[in-house]
Amino acid sequence: MNKIAAVIPAYNAENYIKNVINAVQRQNIDVIVVDDGSIDGTLAVIKKETPYFLTHSVNTGKGSALRDGFKYAVQRGYDLVITLDSDGQHNPDEIPNFIEKIQTDALGMVIGNRMHEPKGMPFQRVLVNKLYSKILTGMCKTDLPDPLCGYRIYRMELVKQLNLTANGYEVVIESILEAVGKGFKIGAIDIECIYGDQKSYIRPLRDAVRTFRLMFTRSKNQ
Repeated sequence: MNKIAAVIPAYNAENYIKNVINAVQRQNIDVIVVDDGSIDGTLAVIKKETPYFLTHSVNTGKGSALRDGFKYAVQRGYDLVITLDSDGQHNPDEIPNFIEKIQTDALGMVIGNRMHEPKGMPFQRVLVNKLYSKILTGMCKTDLPDPLCGYRIYRMELVKQLNLTANGYEVVIESILEAVGKGFKIGAIDIECIYGDQKSYIRPLRDAVRTFRLMFTRSKNQ
């Protein structure tokens, strides 16, 4: 039986993180939360809900939080690692579908796909996602309908080989390029698209520049 953990980067998510942790735990999965320098009550909530957590004294970015969470998961000997957001935009009830997909198709990573029905997703985000999808599908020679989605499952063999350097949101692209570069297959699974009143910490221009720079550098080195 696989030993599974969910790694959740969290920043100023005190209004959502308890429900997310509890919903994941109902799937009989350990929850590792990385509090990335929150200045609200996020850390206090985390401490009450899970014994597995890490803290950053200042906000360092999603990539940095994921790296630390992955390292912690490796140390604890998990077989599969799920990543999802702390603000309730991912439905933990879909976790069994990810587990079945990665095991049945012998994949290294499975990425959630919201683009089959992107209801509620801002129009600008839909266009950006489609652009990244077209570029990365060509670069990686594999179908990547929603490469910006952070709801994923990773096989531990892949996690151990990831050489992630990005500190920010561009890590979602870097992890794909790393996986493909190391010979792992990536699949996708349709998930619910959830958008509410959550505050986004994505900075479109800055993150786009970083992401395109990363993709350009990787394409030159291939």
